[in-house]
Amino acid sequence: MLPPQSYIAWKVCLTFLHTLALSSTVLRLWDRYRGRKLWWDDYIAGFALLLDAVYAIMFWLRFQHRDPYLQLPLNHPRRIWIQSLLFFTIVWASRISLSLSLCKIFSPGTTVRKWLLRLTWTFVVIYLVTAILSSATCPAGVGEWRPPSEAGVKGCKSGLGGFYASGLISVSFDFIADILLVACPLLLLWRVQLPKAERRLVLVAFSASVFPSLATVVFAVFWYGGINLGEERHILLASVAHIQVAISLIVCNFLVVATFFWRLYKREHGSINSGTESSGRSIPTRNFIYDGSQVVEVPEQRSSECTFTPISESDTRSRSTHYRAYSISSYLANRPLAFTATFHSLIGRESTPSRPPRPHPTFCTRTIP
Repeated sequence: MLPPQSYIAWKVCLTFLHTLALSSTVLRLWDRYRGRKLWWDDYIAGFALLLDAVYAIMFWLRFQHRDPYLQLPLNHPRRIWIQSLLFFTIVWASRISLSLSLCKIFSPGTTVRKWLLRLTWTFVVIYLVTAILSSATCPAGVGEWRPPSEAGVKGCKSGLGGFYASGLISVSFDFIADILLVACPLLLLWRVQLPKAERRLVLVAFSASVFPSLATVVFAVFWYGGINLGEERHILLASVAHIQVAISLIVCNFLVVATFFWRLYKREHGSINSGTESSGRSIPTRNFIYDGSQVVEVPEQRSSECTFTPISESDTRSRSTHYRAYSISSYLANRPLAFTATFHSLIGRESTPSRPPRPHPTFCTRTIP
């Protein structure tokens, strides 16, 4: 049995976590809006932002009295059910947003992008199944109010081996989803020749999904483990749920926020994308760069002019349309036209992994004379 808990201390700590999660989401949306890169992953993160603000307020309103019978209006079953629904929605919305962020790295129509979109829809289905199953197997959450000593997991129906069905399925889905969100980026981006610092940044940012799993373990042990937590079990369970929600939202935004501060750091210590020295002499550039929304290739060659001559049946004269190679800074604002051989092998366009890599393609943009 745990000693009595300080309501104020829990509220302050959880408010700090929620503030960090909300701030990271606001920064993410601002950075994407400023760069005109808003996509579905950002919209879903914004939706989770609104729900998280409501979820944090409900925690403050719920725990105001130590006497459980004085909290009768605040512990109304429908309010508890709404909080549970908010919990599932925010956690899975964060996972869906993160999977879409990974999906956006790859060009439309590629094999990997299609599979990642299927993974995203799988997360949507899992969320619906989890929310419906939890409501159906735990009628105590939506029925008549019961004292805290009798409510909670005791009202849930047991299933395999005496375990609670909704808890077993929910925790299993949590672990599977987090493992996929960690394994997919590592497998897909491990062979990409990113610069060392940026490579670590991207892989660590995607691998951060392991932290919500740790909160899931604690929540599952407290909720379904039958541990005697004493009179304060409800604030402990609610606090662990809020920790998992806040961490999930922070991890969802970590990739964009980390790359945002990385660009600021590089800007302070020299141009992040300078491909030329101050004297104007062209120098080789690095292979790849990550701008928070996609991995793009920077060819290791000097800027060059290339000319294409379109063939027109209506005009027999040869007209030259001039193109200029992408400058390095323009990679941050433009979608690349092609990936390197490493990316082609990742998306399934090359059948033999041992095939020698193709030379770097030349990226050109049309210049209207």
